[in-house]
Amino acid sequence: MHLDQRVARDESGTAFQFPTMLYSPAQRCLDVLELLADAPDGLALSAVGARLAIPKSATHRFLALLEGRG
Repeated sequence: MHLDQRVARDESGTAFQFPTMLYSPAQRCLDVLELLADAPDGLALSAVGARLAIPKSATHRFLALLEGRG
C-alpha cells in the first residue's frame, strides 16, 4: 500500500515528513491545538498552516472551529 507523505516544519524551519494515510481532520485539529499550546505568543494563520503543511483554507476552518468552541 502506498503512503503519501506530508511535509511539515518545526520551529527552526527543519522539514520532516509524516504519513498522510488515515490522517483525519480530527488529527489535524489536534496538531493545531498542540502547536498553539507550544506558542504562548500565538501564531499567524499562515504560520500554523506552513508548520503543519495544512492549506490556509483548512487552517482557517480549524481555527474558526476552535474559537467558536471557546
